Amino acid sequence: MDHHAPFTPLAKEDVANLFGVTTRTIENWIEDEGMPAPACIGNRVFWHPDVFYAWLDKRLRIPKADTRSAPPVDIKLKQRPAAGAVHGRLRHQNAKRLAEIEAGTAS
Repeated sequence: MDHHAPFTPLAKEDVANLFGVTTRTIENWIEDEGMPAPACIGNRVFWHPDVFYAWLDKRLRIPKADTRSAPPVDIKLKQRPAAGAVHGRLRHQNAKRLAEIEAGTAS
């Protein structure tokens, strides 16, 4: 039987604290930005430290100029528009569409 060195798995909260972001941001990075998916144990998720730090090491070694051609491990924080701006844009689009329908020019 192989004996492995003990390790402490990394929880989502640990990874979020490491980057100084929320756990929701970590979920977004997993979904959108190529961060390795954690393993599920019960209703919690964990990364093996070797897997997580190997990914981080690879990500941090990509020169800035090469990030556009990098494999999908590139993390870019997305700026999301404020809720008010989104709602305003939707109201404008809906008002324009309604005016087209009422004028009979809707496609």
